[in-house]
Amino acid sequence: QEALEKPTRIEIEFDAPWFASDTQGSNRVFRYTVELVRRSANIFPDAVGYEALHDFPKGRQRRLIERHFDRPVRLSKNMSIKPSDNRLAFVPANASVLSTLCRIGVDEFSEIIEGFKQIQMNISPINPIRPDTEIMTDFYRDNPQVAEQVSNELRRFDLGIERMNVESWFDEEWHLSFSHFGLSEDIFLESESAGARHIVYVLPTLNSSLESGGLAVIDNLDDCMHPEWVEEILSWFRRQDTNPHNAQLICSLHNICVLDDLEKELVYIFEKKPSGISFAYGVRDVVGIRRTSNLQKLYRGGVLGGLPGIG
Repeated sequence: QEALEKPTRIEIEFDAPWFASDTQGSNRVFRYTVELVRRSANIFPDAVGYEALHDFPKGRQRRLIERHFDRPVRLSKNMSIKPSDNRLAFVPANASVLSTLCRIGVDEFSEIIEGFKQIQMNISPINPIRPDTEIMTDFYRDNPQVAEQVSNELRRFDLGIERMNVESWFDEEWHLSFSHFGLSEDIFLESESAGARHIVYVLPTLNSSLESGGLAVIDNLDDCMHPEWVEEILSWFRRQDTNPHNAQLICSLHNICVLDDLEKELVYIFEKKPSGISFAYGVRDVVGIRRTSNLQKLYRGGVLGGLPGIG
């Protein structure tokens, strides 16, 4: 309750190839900050209180964009749109400067928005784990090459599945069905195992990121999946042959078996306090953890923290 009237602030640092004209096409580090505020007793924010984009040429912070709720938008002189441009006065209170300048056709910001669109995730306000089955079916129907890839992976995962089919049935609706070794009839998606269904739902997101070199954000990647399957998926992002464009994966996992194959720099532990506040910290920041340490054993022993309190 005490947080309802407080702003929500998100700040991320990342590297990207934006504004390549003055950096010979190399990536540079950016920091994007956005603060959302509530002007009414609504549970959802309804205005941008603060927004900024900085970069760090030669290690020094430089402001590219800065915008306060009650002040004009400020831009760096290096941007193609001038600070005196009248269009800046019409940035809506409930929209970002980035998206607004993209919509009015400023090329630099179109590049930024296209970059953000490469982020794929399975998190949505409707269902945080799985999108609508009809949406997935239409996706596979319109992308047969991805459907073929899923068929191949399902065969490799030793589920007894021979092929995934995308077909229009007697009800004139499109359905996902699965041919099994030894079965004379196909099985609808709804009747498949939970693990098989989860693979069908997450693979398009992973595939899109691997093809574009973007970022995939997957909640509960190991939901109903054998640890060997999870390790195989993680390996796709490690290998040059399956990840030629340097895509990245951020995922939450609950099966601690995967800790045996992860370096300490790749692992973050999340803890939730009794107050409901969650926080994260990197295993690399835990004192005394070596590169050769057995992370699963240390986690079970409580050295890494993050163990739930039961009882």
